[in-house]
Amino acid sequence: MVKRKRLGIRFDIAYATATGAVIYFMNIINALSNLPDEDKPEVFAFVSPDAPIEMIKKIDYPYLQIVPIKYLPVWARAINRIYRTIINGPKFNLLNAKTYRGKPLDGVLSLVIPSEDINTKRQLLWLADLQTYHLPENFSKKELRVHHNLKLKIIKGKHDIVLCSQWCIDDFNKIFPLHQSRMHKLTFTTAHPDFSDINIADLKKKYNVDRPYFIVSNQFWIHKNHIAVLKALNELKKEFPHLLCIITGNQKVSSDKSKNYVAGLMDYVTENQLANNVFFLGLIPREDQLSLMKNSIAIIQPSFFESWNTTVEDAKLLGKYIILSDLAVHKEQISENVHFFAPNDIKELVRAMKKLLQDGAPSLINYDYKKDVKNYAKSIIDMMN
Repeated sequence: MVKRKRLGIRFDIAYATATGAVIYFMNIINALSNLPDEDKPEVFAFVSPDAPIEMIKKIDYPYLQIVPIKYLPVWARAINRIYRTIINGPKFNLLNAKTYRGKPLDGVLSLVIPSEDINTKRQLLWLADLQTYHLPENFSKKELRVHHNLKLKIIKGKHDIVLCSQWCIDDFNKIFPLHQSRMHKLTFTTAHPDFSDINIADLKKKYNVDRPYFIVSNQFWIHKNHIAVLKALNELKKEFPHLLCIITGNQKVSSDKSKNYVAGLMDYVTENQLANNVFFLGLIPREDQLSLMKNSIAIIQPSFFESWNTTVEDAKLLGKYIILSDLAVHKEQISENVHFFAPNDIKELVRAMKKLLQDGAPSLINYDYKKDVKNYAKSIIDMMN
């Protein structure tokens, strides 16, 4: 009888507010589907009420169990808040609910916070990035303090740390040179829901897209650098008055600085009369987003900071040309079917977009994405050994 590894994944996040993290965790399950049956682990998806439960249920994985997360009563949560205020140590809570107390899992993966309510041999804490140390101006003083204290607690607890790229691991080691945490590199791949039944003509009508277009698919955080694309559009519309870029992503952000950022983007569109050249579609169904990407002139990803970008993985799997900021991690992630530009070099972005408008996308190089997926699945299993 096959003795399967047992992996927990904590989905205490909402798709609307943590889209990237949700896709990241779901793609772990999708990648494991590519392993031989005897190597497939049992996967326990621990879900909160606002988790995308229906999306998780659609994943075709034979050894998936969905388990609701249990929560403490109000009085117990109050005690934990007081405890966390007084004790600055590796333990995050004094009291814990009992979400899972069965046979210990080989590992449970969560977003930054340890899963103290789950019986597991290993806490696998995914850190999206260390942006607060590189772009502190994008955060409030309180946010910077909270992020830093959280990472110090993780290090003191000697938990396993999961990062998305070699660049991120090197960055972590530079910032925390004395840490003793076990590090894991999970350079994730993506998996796409079937969108083959979508009629692109009908989809364009749905979103009032009436001409060829570029597409940007990013959440509206400051480091995503949407303004670079708007400035490029403002230059290009003089020569290409019917130029269009569509932008997807949730504009409802939590931090005050990001709210001001979104408002500034809208002001720029109004002040420069770009309403006919850029359409903000909001957070749309994943199938619609992918179909629009596939049928675009090209994808643009102008970010100032990333750890491993989902849009880049989408471009690789879709076989689309991408205009991409020249971050070291982006160059680690992709080397074909791409035009790199410095994220603050608007003139170079204009040149790249203009060339595609005039000449079309260059001949694309075939990419063996299945190889990436298999390597990713293997690294997930290795992480639990």
